[in-house]
Order: sequence, then structure tokens, then C-alpha cells
Amino acid sequence: MQKNVFLVPIDKDAMPGGFTCHLSDVLSQVLHATAELYATVGFEEPWIGYLAHVDEVPVGTCGFKSAPCNGRVEIAYFTFPGFEGHGYATAMAMELV
Repeated sequence: MQKNVFLVPIDKDAMPGGFTCHLSDVLSQVLHATAELYATVGFEEPWIGYLAHVDEVPVGTCGFKSAPCNGRVEIAYFTFPGFEGHGYATAMAMELV
């Protein structure tokens, strides 16, 4: 079953732009890791991280590990505990591409 996942850009301050939800411990940790990634590879939209949500409920994060290199990109995604095994990772990857 196709999931209706929406992606919110994680800005250069490692905050999900305009998304007002409670930042769980897991989400806070992922945002911290995203800030560290930006410090390493830079912040170049659209090659950034995204918060994935369904009906305003955060289900995971995904993004590009860096801007394209030799015409290729590498993506990463993380489904939050409780949402694994329900097709959200697949939906996140499809939204990225």
C-alpha cells in the first residue's frame, strides 16, 4: 500500500522548517546528526535532509548524503521506532527521487 509521506526540508540550523511538532528524543538525535553532516559536507539545497511525516506525525527522516558526484547521489533514510515495516522507508525514497 502506497503511503502519503510528505517531506519537510531540514534547514541549515538542523530544524525542520515550518514544522511544529514535539521533538522526540529520537528526532532530536537525528537533527543533531544532520547538523554534523551539514558541517562535514555542506548545506546545498536540494541535496539536504528531510523530515518525513504523515498527517503531521513524524515517521522518519531521509535525505541526500551530499550533492551529486559523477552524476550519482547516495540517499539515506531512517524510519522512527514504531513505524518500521509499514512502507514508510520506501515512500521516503520515492519522494526523494
